[in-house]
Amino acid sequence: MANPETATAYELATSALATAAQEQGLPAAALSQVLDRVLAAQGLPAGQLTSGQLQGLLFPELDRAYSGVLEDEPRQRLLRTLSEQLVAQELDAVFAPAPAAETELDTAGSQTETDTEDAAESGEDWEFGEDEFEFEDPEYLAAPAARSYDLSSAADQNSLIAELGRVGGVQSVMICRQNGEVVQARSLKDLTALGSVVAATVLLLRGHALRLMSAQVGGTVVCVRPLGDYAVAVLADPEVNVGRLLGELSQLQTENAA
Repeated sequence: MANPETATAYELATSALATAAQEQGLPAAALSQVLDRVLAAQGLPAGQLTSGQLQGLLFPELDRAYSGVLEDEPRQRLLRTLSEQLVAQELDAVFAPAPAAETELDTAGSQTETDTEDAAESGEDWEFGEDEFEFEDPEYLAAPAARSYDLSSAADQNSLIAELGRVGGVQSVMICRQNGEVVQARSLKDLTALGSVVAATVLLLRGHALRLMSAQVGGTVVCVRPLGDYAVAVLADPEVNVGRLLGELSQLQTENAA
């Protein structure tokens, strides 16, 4: 089985296909040859295939291509499993830990106050203000009330981002279209690369009753909530009150659905 952390998108696909073929009593090459034909028709070299490109082929191209080979249930299970592996791989790539910056130490071996202040002042792309955060997450007893937003409106986008930014531990909030296009974000880092991950997650959630995804990747909690033609992604510290964050996200509605 291919290692999801180091395998290419094509290697992940062929490994998943080999497992599915074995489970269904099919020749190992029966399913991989279908993939190769689809890639050739799309003009995509196997060795240069990206996770995003493969995600885009799962539905409907590969779903349709395998309909004559696999029954509905094993076919859907195969494609969903592969999609989950690709999402995990893309999340790992986006949130790979950055090398620790070297800091000058004082004679006692601890970081100096000046260094600490400089590090705080140099945070890249930090756009949240103090009034948009709770620095201590209070006891959260009441269930959040349902709130509706028109995410085609920049004002409502900013309002939603500010509201979620007040949850203690939240680092970044992003609103994107379901195709992965980032339309609004406030963050410690550039979230453009996360767009394809959100798009893949939305695709993954479409086949399930669940309307929320939460995962911890590289010390970062990632939550995604589809909302109509858009999706909201939230990144938070591992110490965040995940129950509260999911509660806030679950109450979000698009304005025309309220």
